Amino acid sequence: MEYQRRYSGRCRLLSMFIGTLLVIGYAKAEYTLKPLRELHLSPFLQWRSAYECLLNVSDSCLNKDITLSGELDVNQTEIETYCNRGCAEHTTRYVLTCVHWAKRDFWFANKATVKDLNDTITKHCANNTAFSMEDFKSSGIKRYKENIFSCSVISLATAIFIAFLTA
Repeated sequence: MEYQRRYSGRCRLLSMFIGTLLVIGYAKAEYTLKPLRELHLSPFLQWRSAYECLLNVSDSCLNKDITLSGELDVNQTEIETYCNRGCAEHTTRYVLTCVHWAKRDFWFANKATVKDLNDTITKHCANNTAFSMEDFKSSGIKRYKENIFSCSVISLATAIFIAFLTA
């Protein structure tokens, strides 16, 4: 009995220490290699995953990587290199597609959407013309406000109609 009391506390302490080491050895605080690890994320994690997608840079894009600002400036002398050496494909196919899948309603700081950037890059690469997203202004907010307004008008009209039916 005395032997069991003396060593039981030490065995518990040793097993807790070994268990803690095993848990710490396999725990990872961050996993940023694959930002699309889950499709059903909270809004904060959607923004974070979209940001991690923007960190995907390519060697073919020399200082032409897309950032949170949404500014992408390709002048006429760089357009051929940008479009034909894989930078445009990397930006549209990998980075912007990843951002779209991480957060479908993602807006850059210049109010451009993923679709706006994809359309601009595709159109200007097809026409071989320079483009700049610095002064880009999207009309998406106006469309969004119009949708909210029309939904609220429809809801109000439905409520009035129901009130007249029940009166």
